[in-house]
Amino acid sequence: LRDGFDVVYAEKIHGHGSIDLPSRVGGRLPLTCTAVGKALLAADPAAEAQALRRPLPRLTRASVTDPAALAAQLAEARQTGVTLEREEANLGVACVASAIVVGGKALAAVSVSVPIDRYEPWRLAAAVRTTSLGISRQLSPAPSRRATAGTSRRAQRR
Repeated sequence: LRDGFDVVYAEKIHGHGSIDLPSRVGGRLPLTCTAVGKALLAADPAAEAQALRRPLPRLTRASVTDPAALAAQLAEARQTGVTLEREEANLGVACVASAIVVGGKALAAVSVSVPIDRYEPWRLAAAVRTTSLGISRQLSPAPSRRATAGTSRRAQRR
């Protein structure tokens, strides 16, 4: 979840092998240093513009502190639907995330973090994107019966 210029973690599910992550339930990290935060920024142009006007924090030597480089990453994220983070929040860890968008607004994001030596971002990206799209659909209001009925009748006539 986004709170100002931070991401706040609402839930975490741990896999079989535990890796040391800086995130914890209820914890905060800078939006610009995490894949989750970047996913939320990429889906919110106003928040992105505000973040790019501020000094970008550095958590590790890999944290992106150049506004132009971050803007390019966020533009790519809007094209692909996923954000990538490689040792920007914690050395030895990488992450892929995708925003959960309902009614045009990013409500939250989902991510998968892995040790850097097992990081295959485009292999993870499809699963993360599919998950965020599924959650987004489940949280979106159902179409009205009238719209659904009209579509069904048109489909039947064809």
